[in-house]
Amino acid sequence: MRFKNLFSNSIADDDFEEERPSYLINGEAYIKNDEINHFLQENGIDIQNNQLDRDVFNSIQVVDVSIHASIIKILVDQSHLLKYFDSFEPGSLSVGLVVQDGSIEKQLGYFTSQETQAKIEVNLNTVEAKDRPLEPGTYSVFIQVKYCESTTGKKVVINIPFGDRSLDFISNKVIETELYYFTGKLQIKNKVIYGIDFEHQTLQILNKQMLKINPSKLYGDIKNHTENPGKLYSVFLHHGFPILYNLVKIIPIKHNRIFFASDSREEMGGNFEFLNRELIRQKFEDIHYIFNENQFVPKSMRTFLKFAWLAATSEFIFIEENHNMFESIKLKKGTTLIQTWHAAGAFKTFGYSRLGMPGGPKFDSRAHRYYNNVSVSSKMMVPIYAEAFDMEPEQVEPLGIARTDLFYDNELQNERIQQIKEEYDFMDSGKKVILFAPTFRGGTRKSAHYPFEYLDFQKLYEALHDDYVFLIKVHFNTLNKVTIPVQYADFLYDVSGYRDVNDLMLVSDIMITDYSSVAFEFALLNRPMLFFAFDLADYVSSRGFYFDYDSFVPGKIVTNTNMLTEAILKQDFDEYKISKFRDYFFTYQDGQASKRIVDRFVKKQEEFF
Repeated sequence: MRFKNLFSNSIADDDFEEERPSYLINGEAYIKNDEINHFLQENGIDIQNNQLDRDVFNSIQVVDVSIHASIIKILVDQSHLLKYFDSFEPGSLSVGLVVQDGSIEKQLGYFTSQETQAKIEVNLNTVEAKDRPLEPGTYSVFIQVKYCESTTGKKVVINIPFGDRSLDFISNKVIETELYYFTGKLQIKNKVIYGIDFEHQTLQILNKQMLKINPSKLYGDIKNHTENPGKLYSVFLHHGFPILYNLVKIIPIKHNRIFFASDSREEMGGNFEFLNRELIRQKFEDIHYIFNENQFVPKSMRTFLKFAWLAATSEFIFIEENHNMFESIKLKKGTTLIQTWHAAGAFKTFGYSRLGMPGGPKFDSRAHRYYNNVSVSSKMMVPIYAEAFDMEPEQVEPLGIARTDLFYDNELQNERIQQIKEEYDFMDSGKKVILFAPTFRGGTRKSAHYPFEYLDFQKLYEALHDDYVFLIKVHFNTLNKVTIPVQYADFLYDVSGYRDVNDLMLVSDIMITDYSSVAFEFALLNRPMLFFAFDLADYVSSRGFYFDYDSFVPGKIVTNTNMLTEAILKQDFDEYKISKFRDYFFTYQDGQASKRIVDRFVKKQEEFF
């Protein structure tokens, strides 16, 4: 079976022209051609002796073939097939897509309708059981028609090649992609190259496995492949560290000692940066920091000792998300632990709002239950965060989100904009900037990914590249990276390595997101947003929202790339929704959130209430 590698530039197209079969799909040539008849007979099709089979076979025409990443879309004209509808049992006719690798046949997707055209779409990333990607192999792709004869009750399955036109649909294109699958105990990555099966005049898929591992047995941190800390480390973390803390707990608390602790960042940033600025402005001097890239990266014994000492002697501790080292200890009464949280507002359910749901905490978990105070963006968020953290509402106060102070500091904004332009020289192109900042899919950090196949880079490029650049900033938990084809490299830019998305908002004219909390902060800039929610029904059913998504988001909802580009070209963003959204989720809009948090929780002031 000859396979045309679409990367082969060393062989002239004329050489392939000479190899192309002389017969045409969907015509009498099939009946007269021994080679193709032998193939059809192997697949149970006796076109020579069965008029109805022959009519069905010749009634299917492939109108269009579209391939983007792992998604294959086939448009089939079945108008001629419907002429024979009376010959089939009611409801028995279906048209689908199958792949074959030798004797192995896999059904990918079906279309059952009496419409004149069948639109079949499959995602190779999710075609196997448990939504796993297509198994490795070399597959030929066929249209498959299933029907049951009305007179005899005979069930018939006919596989039909795409036809000679399939060569025109995909020839002379470089089409490759990756298939992926992420869970805590299984990672799969396959390389796929699309080509042409000349023997059968149809699409061919070369699917080679690049990776299949149980990462939990190999790595402590799955994303960065750091060394697995092992069982002894885990035992010490959950049992030895509490003993260590209790030993140093006798050391007195030092007045106004501040401790910033994070298990999700290596450097100063986010809420911590602005709270730290305010503390220094107010002349606090005894400030300490322990930052770790993430909780899966092992800590040294020196770090454990320092952490225990600071946890025991600090009067105030700031964290920005759940920190598992505090779950296993009981802080002294004189210590106040303040949760600043990494997200503004609340889109999707989290914390104890997800009790009993996949990815939610266990009933007896101590996660979140050790906070003394929490600052949120508005009064409307108080009951939501109280439920999520299993706290009393009085412990949750609408003081604001510290990092949003950036949006009211013109001097600092100019510094950040200049910093971004120095790091990314393409920002001086004079084009407008689109920021794509979606959240991840998957229940936990160990399965976090984003399905880039639903964003059609070619359509984005063709529609927008003259006037825009397109920045892609994926959530820091996301395990898979975006691969930008070289032909779009002057339009698409991966800026995921830039930590603080708020800085990127400053240089962005439009933001595209989905279910991410970045929409709350971008609303403070009063700039247009689009919500790319191609999987809304699935996401709602698996994750859940605090509000009705359709009426809640401050922008237009789009579900595919065509809708996305059309909205941008027509400047159709539903911007009127922004002001009400912003006012609902931000009680204060003055750039003084850090001061309020310090004054209230550290200095115990109440004058602004």
